[in-house]
Amino acid sequence: MTHQPAISISVSFQHPFNRAGGRTSDVSQKLMIWEAYQQTKIAEAERTADRAMSKADRYAADIADIRRQVDRLSLACQAMWELLRDHSDLTEEDIEAKILEIDGRDGRVDGKIATKQTNCTACGRPTNSTRSSCVMCGAPLTKEHLFEG
Repeated sequence: MTHQPAISISVSFQHPFNRAGGRTSDVSQKLMIWEAYQQTKIAEAERTADRAMSKADRYAADIADIRRQVDRLSLACQAMWELLRDHSDLTEEDIEAKILEIDGRDGRVDGKIATKQTNCTACGRPTNSTRSSCVMCGAPLTKEHLFEG
């Protein structure tokens, strides 16, 4: 077991001018400058923390909105499924098979409809399926189906 030597620092604070009317030591001036620097850094850290809290609050509100939207969509999907089931001969197996078919269209069965690269019909440049207009020419992009990204 190693023994750490004790470190002792003794500091005395004085007014910028001593009693004899002369300047205080360089150490005291450096300590005052260091204290001002530290206070500036503390204030900067507090501002950064306030901005982070504000951002976290906005994200929490966004998440709550998304949860409400997902809940509403889940209700709508359940209602549509029950209507289809009650007014047709479709079964749970039919809907599961269709979900897997749609999920696999992008080459991966991962529970998502992936973004696809498409070409703009106006200028022919590549774009992705989540955009409503071409970033190059501004032409509206058509969707393959109603629920496409």
